Amino acid sequence: MIVKKLRKKLKLSQGKLANLSGINQSHISRIESGKKDPSLSTLEKIANSVGKKVDFVDR
Repeated sequence: MIVKKLRKKLKLSQGKLANLSGINQSHISRIESGKKDPSLSTLEKIANSVGKKVDFVDR
């Protein structure tokens, strides 16, 4: 869900995010709908493509 939240905040379509990140739009759709869990490398590609980074939080 975080991918969809970030994408919407940045006012990007799935297609635009796919173009920026190099990840297929259908894969982004499956991640956003919860049908697919993204790998760390996929999350990093998405984050890096929009100037963000993946970080871990100790709880």
